Amino acid sequence: MNIWYLVFYSLFLSSDPQNGPVMIMDTFLGLIKELETALPDSSAQDLAQLLISTITSPPKVLTAKQASLIHTLLTHKVVALKDEVWQEQGVVLAPDGSTVAIRPFLTAMLWGWKVDCKWENLQGEDNPSLAMSLALGFAKSEVSLKAPRDFPDGCWDSISMPKTFQLQGAPSKGDLTLAYINGALDGTLLREMLIKDTQKMSSLLQSYYWGGPTKSAFRRQGFQDLLKEGQLADEIRKGIHCYREHAEDRDLHPIKDEQLNSIAHEVAKAFEQQYLECPAVIPRCMWEAKPYKGTPTLLKPPLSHVYIHHTAEPSRPSVSFQECAANMRSMQRFHQEDRGWDDIGYR
Repeated sequence: MNIWYLVFYSLFLSSDPQNGPVMIMDTFLGLIKELETALPDSSAQDLAQLLISTITSPPKVLTAKQASLIHTLLTHKVVALKDEVWQEQGVVLAPDGSTVAIRPFLTAMLWGWKVDCKWENLQGEDNPSLAMSLALGFAKSEVSLKAPRDFPDGCWDSISMPKTFQLQGAPSKGDLTLAYINGALDGTLLREMLIKDTQKMSSLLQSYYWGGPTKSAFRRQGFQDLLKEGQLADEIRKGIHCYREHAEDRDLHPIKDEQLNSIAHEVAKAFEQQYLECPAVIPRCMWEAKPYKGTPTLLKPPLSHVYIHHTAEPSRPSVSFQECAANMRSMQRFHQEDRGWDDIGYR
């Protein structure tokens, strides 16, 4: 190992997440702009490939600081802490308030969301495509393949200076989290944008995450628009078959040939219903809500109806996550402190 590698790895291994970079999309955008300045002829695909290759073989064109930041941004994993607390690494807070994993974002941007049935793409460290991840996540599960699956979301330690992201639930096998899926869908949609119009990566990011209106807020609808009927199930079936052919001795949930079609259909249906067809929900901790004053009465689904209530009127619409979060905190203060309610109204 040469001196450059020793410098890089000593910087990375000694880093403290609490004192590390601010994990926001702006940090990733800033890195991309630096690389575009240093490598002005590089396309968006060139930079994506460079970033992914840096994990195993850092090029000399990078500074040690840049390489360390890339390693932090692209090392996506879920780490178990004490007391059943799970921390997800390699994710950033996007301007729309969602959390995005950078590695699957770049992978999808380069190779898309479909299954590429090559053994080297099925190894655990290579972050397979979204379709393959869904196939493995369900097929290797210890629970029923037809049972509803959750893709855990989480909360940041701060929404102004976020550095660590803690999941609200235990991850499934394969670390299929909401941030992973957000990243895979975003990369897929940016790939489509590149097919229509070649752009620098910084321009793509700014248009997608900061445009007016922002495209990232509609990632679920955008991905649905790309899908043809039955296409997701076909890719998941291909992924399960591919893994079974290459890794029969692995921890694959036992599947008979006649079950494969129905399993792939159920997996695709569950993903579409639980993710694509559902709106994004911002957890209370993400807008920094205060605790409920009393003891809440939990609702029991299925609900017969729901209320959608307006806020102040007339009101200027919020145009950013930070502004929306501030407005929510303001309403909660008014309801709890001025009106004496247990929490934000009305139900």
